[in-house]
Parts: sequence; C-alpha cells; structure tokens
Amino acid sequence: MISEEINKEKLISFVRHLCIANKKFQERAKAKKDLKKQIKKVKEISLSNPKKRDMEKELNKLENKLKEVMEKEKAILIKEREDSSFNKKLDEKIKKLDKKFSKYAKARATTINNLKKKIKALEENYNEIKGKKGHSKKQLKKVKEKIDFLRTKLR
Repeated sequence: MISEEINKEKLISFVRHLCIANKKFQERAKAKKDLKKQIKKVKEISLSNPKKRDMEKELNKLENKLKEVMEKEKAILIKEREDSSFNKKLDEKIKKLDKKFSKYAKARATTINNLKKKIKALEENYNEIKGKKGHSKKQLKKVKEKIDFLRTKLR
C-alpha cells in the first residue's frame, strides 16, 4: 500500500515548506497591492495641489511600501537560490545513483547470460550422460530437476 511507503516526517516537512512558501507569496502579493494603493494615493494628492507636509508624508509611506515589496522579493529570491543549490545537489546524487544502477544492471545482465550458458552446458552434459549406461535414473532425475529449477529461477 502506498501510504506505508510514504515517510511521514518527510511529508510533514514538505507540507510545512509549502505553507511557508505560500505565506511568503501571499505577503508579497499584499505588499504589492499596498504599494499600488499608495502610488494611487500619491497621484491623487499630487493632482489636488497638496501641502508640502502632506506630500512628504505620502511619499515617505510610498518609500516604505516600496522597501517592503523589495524585502519580500529578496526573501523569495534568497529561498529560490537555496532551493536551486539543493536541487543541483540532488541532481548530482541522482546522476551518481543512476550510474551505479546502470553498472549494476549491466553486471546482473552479464551474470544472467553466463548462468544461462552454464545451464545450457549442463543440459547438454545431462543429455549426453542420460544416453549412457551406469547412471541411475534417480540421480538423473535429480539432476534434471535441479536444471529445471535453475531455469525457472532465471525467469
């Protein structure tokens, strides 16, 4: 069953990271929305002959909103770089494991082919001996059963 194969700790960690990433993207979206509102407000005030003090106040708010957006973007970019580095390491590990598996698969295929050749040679010897006298049928039957057993094991 698939649920037995899932590592619960890794699943919990994965879900936690998804939630953290989602929160960061929501915070960034909110910061961008607030920035747009502040830009709109500054535009409206600038069109209505504002007092210098009011304009400075709104521009300071705009600057703060811009800094907030930049901080959110920076946090996301840093996390992406970390993830990218981690992904590169995982890719390298996967490539190494793939090479090991390929070597193992080739070695296993070679071993199986060698065993098939040996079984074939055993069968040929068995067939030669079977025709000659001096060997009991019981012993010949055991040898044949072993050869058949080895054949079924290779399949």
